Amino acid sequence: MPDTTSEAGGHAERRLREERIAWLTTVRADGQPQSVPVWFLWDGEGA
Repeated sequence: MPDTTSEAGGHAERRLREERIAWLTTVRADGQPQSVPVWFLWDGEGA
C-alpha cells in the first residue's frame, strides 16, 4: 500500500485507482527486457 501522505505516494495511489492496465517487465538471462500488459483492479487494500 503506498504512503498516500507523500506526493509520490499520492500519485501512485491515483494511478492505481484510475489505470486498468499496467506493464510488467522482467529481464531474460541474456539481459533482454520482456514486457507484457497486465489487467488489474485496485481495491485500495494491501495484500
